[in-house]
Amino acid sequence: MEEQELLRMEGQGHQLQPDCKQQYSRLISPRGLTGPSTTLSSEEACAGTGCTESSAVSWLPRHAPEIAYRPIRPSDLDVLRELHDALFPIKYDADFFSSVVYGHGIISWAAVDTSRAGLLHDEIVGFVTTRVVSTAEIDTTGMLGYELGTSEKDLVYILTIGVIKSYRNKGIATSLIHRVLDYASTIPTCRAVYLHVVPYNVKAISFYERNSFRCLRRIQNFYYINEHAYDAFVYIYYVNGGRAPCSALDFLIWMSSLLKRSMASVIGWFWRKASKKTGRLAKQKDIGLWSSLQQQRVSMDSSPLLSV
Repeated sequence: MEEQELLRMEGQGHQLQPDCKQQYSRLISPRGLTGPSTTLSSEEACAGTGCTESSAVSWLPRHAPEIAYRPIRPSDLDVLRELHDALFPIKYDADFFSSVVYGHGIISWAAVDTSRAGLLHDEIVGFVTTRVVSTAEIDTTGMLGYELGTSEKDLVYILTIGVIKSYRNKGIATSLIHRVLDYASTIPTCRAVYLHVVPYNVKAISFYERNSFRCLRRIQNFYYINEHAYDAFVYIYYVNGGRAPCSALDFLIWMSSLLKRSMASVIGWFWRKASKKTGRLAKQKDIGLWSSLQQQRVSMDSSPLLSV
């Protein structure tokens, strides 16, 4: 069941623990938006029950859909809000949706069924929202391997991804994920795409693993659900040569860098020493030449004058 219950927003709508919320608020929007503090049962969070399905979510295609993908735009605002309200059992404020549809720090894609009649042919049936974050903005400890140079790197963080019920198991979520990965690969400084997921959402975890995401680590007490703390898995997909830390390749790169610095230091020492020696020799030669000239001058001064 490829996309069954693939719902994810602020960890399926889970309230974040206080020590995690500040960092997540920086991820979700450049304006520092924070998600709502609604608590819910784990069943509601995983299956989306407790939400009233809208007509957009429960609509069934009468024939094989023809799915196309495009950026989310301002005209999608009402439908996007309706889909988020229906798919995720939490509420997000207007600033979040405004940032998505106007592209204020958020990059997004929509899936539409062009086989639908009339204006519905361009209505969203699936979506993914992401944001590019710098390693200077978040704690990337244990996420990226060592690289030569000290310049900052970027990562793409998946904020939300959802497909309405009647369009699941059609490869839409997979196509949306691939668009995110392709986009990340076009950013020279980007090294990975990553996300958070609650451990009990095994279907979402299975989906990410089938798409070559790997579990990097487990964060203790990341979510707060129905008055209980839950951990979060960090899933990551490396691009553009990015890799996990502490690999054999990292060790070789570190050793190569250390050897390079050592060689440069030794060569520099010999160069400075040779330069000093060359300077002394040049000075001695100058002194010797001056002494020779002085002796010649004295010899000429003491010689008898020639008469014509």
